[in-house]
Amino acid sequence: MRRETIVSILVTIIAVGCRRRREPIVDDPGLVPRAQHPITVNGEWGEPEWNSRALTGDLASVDGQPARPFSQVRLLADDQRLLIGLYAADEDIRTTDRFDVTVGALTLHYDPAGHVTPAVDGVHATVDRDGTIDQPDDFDEEWVIEADVPLSRVGLIPGAPPVALTARRCDVTKDGVERCGSWTARIHVGR
Repeated sequence: MRRETIVSILVTIIAVGCRRRREPIVDDPGLVPRAQHPITVNGEWGEPEWNSRALTGDLASVDGQPARPFSQVRLLADDQRLLIGLYAADEDIRTTDRFDVTVGALTLHYDPAGHVTPAVDGVHATVDRDGTIDQPDDFDEEWVIEADVPLSRVGLIPGAPPVALTARRCDVTKDGVERCGSWTARIHVGR
């Protein structure tokens, strides 16, 4: 009986330890985690940290329900940059689709072609798109933005007070209905 109890405890410890290794550790919900490895802004989210460490927010509609189509923002930081990942499920990708992201006093617009407006020194964006732009007769899947913004440009100096971040997206689906969602957080980076 004693041996079975010890085995049961060990299995539980191993299972909990494995689960925790996959989940980001969030002691501070507004803390943007530091990337532990270099992040290449190429639209791919190929670095594991996008899935294991990033501060993540799912956009919600005005009534607090998950936004449809699904949209998400992910945030990481390195020594110089705020790294922004934007995911958009989209059955009909259009030139007019976009994410509006406000960080501190800076508002940027990201579209499915990978453009960011207004043009700001040090701000970059790339896109990975599964679908075609402005072809309503086909069915698209998604588009993903990977972007960076200098930390100093948005007031995210390590140790400084948090700044507001809002990500917003509206999409007109094939049924002609515009649906919108947003996510807001007060974010900061650690030292």
